[in-house]
Order: sequence, then structure tokens, then C-alpha cells
Amino acid sequence: MNKIIRKIKNKLRNRGYGLLLTEVYDRAIWELEKKHPDVCFTSSYSSYDLAENPLVKEADIVHLHWVQNFLDFESFFKKMAEVNKPVVWTLHDLNPMMGGFHHARIKAQYYEEFKMVEDAMYLIKRKALVDYPNLSLVALSSQMKELISQHEFFTGKPIYTVFNCVDGKKFSMIDKNVTRSALGLETDKTIILFVSSMLNDVEKGFAECVKALDNEGFNNVMLVCVGDGVIPETKYYPIRHFNSVRGEIWLSLLYSAADYFVNSSFQESFGNTTVEAMLCGTPVVMTPVGIAKDIIVEENGVVCENCTAEALAKAIKTVMSRQYDSGKIREMAIDKVSPEKIGKDYIAVYEDVLKRSCATNKSTS
Repeated sequence: MNKIIRKIKNKLRNRGYGLLLTEVYDRAIWELEKKHPDVCFTSSYSSYDLAENPLVKEADIVHLHWVQNFLDFESFFKKMAEVNKPVVWTLHDLNPMMGGFHHARIKAQYYEEFKMVEDAMYLIKRKALVDYPNLSLVALSSQMKELISQHEFFTGKPIYTVFNCVDGKKFSMIDKNVTRSALGLETDKTIILFVSSMLNDVEKGFAECVKALDNEGFNNVMLVCVGDGVIPETKYYPIRHFNSVRGEIWLSLLYSAADYFVNSSFQESFGNTTVEAMLCGTPVVMTPVGIAKDIIVEENGVVCENCTAEALAKAIKTVMSRQYDSGKIREMAIDKVSPEKIGKDYIAVYEDVLKRSCATNKSTS
């Protein structure tokens, strides 16, 4: 009899009956991801109880970074509130301000199909975050800080700006003739470099970069792209493709070989590749996202007016019309993102968080 009951239950569960709510969500997300494999969607719950980890219990401050599909928002923040433990959270993309989506344009495109799970993930986060009293946020750029400050989850909560750390010792300026010879690149062409682990990720704007260069006024130009993906055919200029590169030495060769680097993303919380290129002394063009307006000035590159191919073309023409000092470009990047600077910035954040936490505890005791 028990075997028969189990068989009946299993059949019902396979058809979606008698599932836990999280299992219903998991099944829905799985079906949607099968249909849209390029959409990144993560859950707001987890079977792992991070709050019970001995290191979390022992810590004076818990610092979160990328926690999607790992942190159970509701239980974690409830347990942290019970012991009034300060939590610092560095936001690496827009997901903390959404349900399961990570990109605003992707959410706008697919929201109706994902509505049930997107709204559910959002409500879980809202319940966990809105009233949590001891949460501080770290933004990786001034643009991200502005977005965080405007969101209902984080109203009135302290927000700090600390850039990503990029080690200048790992990215080097190398002579262009040497790098081009090593990579088999022509020495008589103006080389524009584009780098993304997935070239066909629409949010990285590779198509816009290709289109921007397909513009009258660009003579003797070559586009060098680094990353996995399909490369389009072009009529007016050649494209040289390198698959995803691992290791700072290879990246330094590529960044140094380029005359200019282009970051044409539609969304960035920071923009590591832009800084890496600058550490190799290469002038940059970047859309007005992430760190662009924090780090790019006339001496090291150009910020586009918007994220269109037309704006990119205009910015590339501008950067090509100027003279640059590679050594100065590198120095400016080191000043902004060196490990020593970022380490000091985070220590200052922790000290301020502990100071405010102590003051709050005294006032409520």
C-alpha cells in the first residue's frame, strides 16, 4: 500500500501538485531558462543557512558580495537582525534591486514571461531588506551609488563608494611593436580593441562597436576582439578574433598592442576592462555607465554621450584626434584602483560602520 501511495505522490509531484512553494519557483525558473538560455535569472532563497556558519557568527561585520543563488535572504537578514549584526553589502550589478533579473534592459524585454517568479523574488528581498536596521551598501561607482540611493530597499541606508581593486603590478605597458609582432598583428593599422568573455552578450554592446566602426571617416582601422562568440562579417575593415584569454600577461599584450580600447556596454557596475586597458597605457572610449565618469578625463579617453553606435563613432573619432601620454594614463589608473588605496577605503568603511553600530546600540540600551 505504501508503495502505491508513493507512486501516486511522485506522479502528482511530477505534474506540479503538492510541491513546496520554492519547488514551484524552481520548476518555473528552470522552464524559463530552457526557453531563454541567454537570460541570467537567480533566486532569492537558498537551502544553505549562511547565518549559522561559524565564521558569520564570530564576525563583527558580515561583508556580502555576490550572493545570488547562495543567500537565503529572508532567514539570513532575520537572524542577523536578532543579534543586531552590521552587514556591509557591495553591489556588483543591479540584481539586488530587482527580483531575479540582473539587467534592466533584459527585465524590460522578458518581464511578462518571468512575471510570476520575478515578482516573487522581489517580494522576498523587499521583506528581508526594507526594515533591516544595520545594513550599509558599497557602490562600485558614482552611477551605482545614485541608483542604489533611489531604490526603495535602501532608503536612508548608508552608501559608500569604493572602486574595484585592479593590481597595476599584474597589468604592464609593453612596447607596441613587440606586442604586435608577438600577436601577429599588423603594425601599420590603427587597432581598436574590444574585450568581453562572451562577445554575443547583448549587454556588452559588441554589435554597437562593430556598427560604430562601419562608418565613413575610419581609415586603415582594424578591430581586435577578445572573447568567445560569433564574429560578424564587415565590409569596410578587418576583424581579428582571439578566443577568451586567461592571464594578465596575455591581456597586457593585447591591451598594449591596441591604439585605443572600447567598452560599449549598456550596463556596468564598474568596468574592469577599462581600467585594465588604462593600466597598460591605452586610451579608452566608454559608454556613460559604471566607472566611466569617475575615471575618464580628457587626458585618458572619452565618455560617450549615450550607448548608441552613433555616439560611439563620435567618441572614437574624438579619441583618435588627440595625443596621449601612456605613462600618465597608467599613473591615473593606479591612483584610483591600487590595492593599497582600495584596502584603505574598505578599512574606513568598516571603521565607520562599527562606529555607527556602537552609537546605535548605546542609544537603544
